Amino acid sequence: MILRRITKHVKDQNWFAVGIDFLIVVLGVFVGLQVQQWATEQETRQREGVYVERLHGETMRLIEQRKSNLEGRIANRDLLITAHRKLFSNDNLSEFTPEECRALSVIHVMTDLTTDLPTLTELISAGQLNTIRSTELRASLIRLLQLTTRSKDSLDGINRNAVVFLQKHPDLITFNMDIKDEGNPSYDIEAECNVQEMRKSRAFLNDFVEGHFRYVAYVDGVLMSSEELLKLHTVLDGELSITHDKVTP
Repeated sequence: MILRRITKHVKDQNWFAVGIDFLIVVLGVFVGLQVQQWATEQETRQREGVYVERLHGETMRLIEQRKSNLEGRIANRDLLITAHRKLFSNDNLSEFTPEECRALSVIHVMTDLTTDLPTLTELISAGQLNTIRSTELRASLIRLLQLTTRSKDSLDGINRNAVVFLQKHPDLITFNMDIKDEGNPSYDIEAECNVQEMRKSRAFLNDFVEGHFRYVAYVDGVLMSSEELLKLHTVLDGELSITHDKVTP
């Protein structure tokens, strides 16, 4: 209809009317584009809200999942420190506690405690990280990604050629696991260490020092990842205006 009006006004050489018709067309296109842009922006903001909510829930769950595993690894690290002191002490009468001996028997167990967030993986894979407007939140997510990559590379190096004491020094460490099945299986682990013979074996002492160093480096890496998750959680709380009790690793 507008095209017919413009054609008629051109034939009539009514240039003022032509100008008015042209202005109407331009304004109509402009308003249409603005409405479309507004609708697209609203949809993007809705997606952003969903992403932030999901990231917060996943971060909270991940912190909680890592908590008990992290506590066990910190306990093993501390037990290895006391075992180290006893091994190299001038007091040749010091023996390992059962807990110290168990920690020594699993010194080679250095598994990855994941920091993967499914929503972050989705954002990166789809190239949608810029959907998150907050530069602070984007920076925190990128730091977590970078730390995750470095941690996995570091863990590969730490685990490479790690000594399994139970296999290499079976005469110095014995390991028994009793399985109790009363509906829900439970495991009673016992380890025995011949500390006096350990002190006499330079090969064992060398392996112990190296293994202890590896384990401390491993726990330090796990703690760094946990700290970064806690920082991300704080940023997400700020984005969602959430206040609650302090979350610990």
